[in-house]
Amino acid sequence: DKALRYLAPGSLVQIDTKHLTTPSGRKYFQFTAIDCKTRIKFAYCYSSCSSFSAKLFLEKAIKYFNFPIQNIQTDNGSEYMKYFHTALKEIKHYFSYPHCPKDNCFVERVIQTDKYEFYLNGNLYHELKLQNEKLAKWNYIYNHIRPHESLDNISPMEYYEKIKEQYRKEVKFLQEFSFLLLLSDKQGKLPVVKRKMRKALSKPAVHLRL
Repeated sequence: DKALRYLAPGSLVQIDTKHLTTPSGRKYFQFTAIDCKTRIKFAYCYSSCSSFSAKLFLEKAIKYFNFPIQNIQTDNGSEYMKYFHTALKEIKHYFSYPHCPKDNCFVERVIQTDKYEFYLNGNLYHELKLQNEKLAKWNYIYNHIRPHESLDNISPMEYYEKIKEQYRKEVKFLQEFSFLLLLSDKQGKLPVVKRKMRKALSKPAVHLRL
């Protein structure tokens, strides 16, 4: 569902793989994850493109993001099956349509940004450890320093800091009303609570951007 892209931080994270070849001929595979709402991204390189590598990357990505991931979207590559799919646990896994890169447009775009602003500036190294050290610095620049036109020319982390409290309040609001709805249904007061909920949702302070 495309609506998940803009719902909240962590509502949809897109992941894809980029094949890299160093000047010395060594091959790497860059896994990239980007949160569609905030544009915060995380990338890390591995020597193989296996589902086990994808699983390891997923574990790193979950720790990297400052919010829980609810849904993940990938293409139909074999690396996103087996170990990766099992490691998702409660995270829902969406697959893009075959030969339809627009489905994964956020991660496709950030991979192009990596290519032109990082790799074509001489950042391909023979040693995998050095490659990931340089990539970690680029992750930081992209998320904390580089302005994004789609975010009114602020960085993804600045944008997240700007909206995170709003979404925390809305999640808490939803949780409280979900409990009230359940309780009121048992007590036969559901219509009254629903009217109160609609009234509360009409207030700008708690308006849900769904």
